[in-house]
Amino acid sequence: MSYASTRYSLVVLPILLAANLTMFSMGLEARRTDTCRDFSQLLSTDDLEVPGYTARLGENEEDAKPKRNPRLDGYLQPENKRDTRLAFTIRRSYQTPNWMVRPTIAVPGPPEPAVFKTDVIDVDGTPLPIRIASGMQRGEQRFAAYTMAYGEETIGSPFWVRMREAPLSLFRGVQPITYIGVAGVVSHVDAMRHEQTAKDFIVSGWRKYQRACGG
Repeated sequence: MSYASTRYSLVVLPILLAANLTMFSMGLEARRTDTCRDFSQLLSTDDLEVPGYTARLGENEEDAKPKRNPRLDGYLQPENKRDTRLAFTIRRSYQTPNWMVRPTIAVPGPPEPAVFKTDVIDVDGTPLPIRIASGMQRGEQRFAAYTMAYGEETIGSPFWVRMREAPLSLFRGVQPITYIGVAGVVSHVDAMRHEQTAKDFIVSGWRKYQRACGG
């Protein structure tokens, strides 16, 4: 075996090992560890504050059967009846489902976004990165804005978090990743204003997350 191939193997082997550990640890049902002190507070609309909007449960949410990974699905109802309402979700998972790998489909947002950008907002002295994706749709614009959290920090890639935490999860259990997102179909003229509304919701959702699940 050449020096180059040996060096390549030394790089790839830890990655493969971490991936196997990730798959194994996520399969341990009894080793799930919830980090929230007040889970019911996280999945309620009580303290979601967005100027000009009211956070409401989805029409079928109250009648829905209990989910394996409970979540809060609803919409932001505008005070101005002529304005557009936006869908939102706060959800958690101990695994890496498709909506976590493709975050824009969770709300749902644009299936094939044309533009991605990241805005970083200071929230009580903590930088909060908000990812915004958008795509054209028959003269309108479909967009999604979201952030994800693990423990007390925001994250960019759930896959790498799972790989990084796999060895520890064998001992302390698998911890959930939380997704906070908003989406809607809006006119080009009002796109920036609705993006700001989405940011306001995510900031409020992040503060809720910190109160319910922070240190």
